[in-house]
Amino acid sequence: MDKATTQFTTLRSLKLAAEGYAVKGLAIEHTLPRDRKENDMLFKRVVSSFEKSAELALSYISELEKSVNSSTNSATIIAPSNIRIGGLLEIALERVSYLSLRRNTNDRRWDLEGLEWYRKIAIGLSDKVVVMKLHQRLCRQLAEVLLRGMIDVGCNSAAISSKSESLNFYTGSKNFFSPASRSEETILLLLISELLASKNIRASNTFDDEILDRVQLIRNLKKVHNLLSIRRKKLFFAKKVTNF
Repeated sequence: MDKATTQFTTLRSLKLAAEGYAVKGLAIEHTLPRDRKENDMLFKRVVSSFEKSAELALSYISELEKSVNSSTNSATIIAPSNIRIGGLLEIALERVSYLSLRRNTNDRRWDLEGLEWYRKIAIGLSDKVVVMKLHQRLCRQLAEVLLRGMIDVGCNSAAISSKSESLNFYTGSKNFFSPASRSEETILLLLISELLASKNIRASNTFDDEILDRVQLIRNLKKVHNLLSIRRKKLFFAKKVTNF
């Protein structure tokens, strides 16, 4: 699969390739012993497989969204809420960020590259109706990472800068907001996550087979509210210390 040079001509082939790398990453990860210090090479192969899967998955999601939007103009209308990208791709998009955070096995501090992966994926999934639930989870997870403060986060982010440049080109610098600090980014992520969680609850059905899913959506919303409360308390105490 790594040596293949054929271009992807269909959404199915693109998805299969992304799932193939996800399976490869999961298979290698499953064989890793608990002591990762002796298995740095294998761990790098795991991360590399998930990175390739994530890149292809983002391309697949983008093309799938275009296909769904174009279908609304035809006789066949596909409901975005009924479309699933599949568990393998969701796992790959979540695992690549988490494992990249832990890339440096000799240091307890988290790796900045994992943070960039979270940002890249969160931005790539924005405005994509077919992955609204996944986008909500990833925004919350990234906010949790920022709240823990285990990474010295600066304002320089390739993912955010690239998105800002594209928005500036189309709308002008005054028509969009770009976070300039960790606090701003955290609050923005939590507000986005809250909005998506609320949308998911309203869009969910009330049939018996959807009740468990609805309960989980409500729990997700509560988690976001808890994180917002934590962020608010931190800002409050920081302000009191500054004034003191």
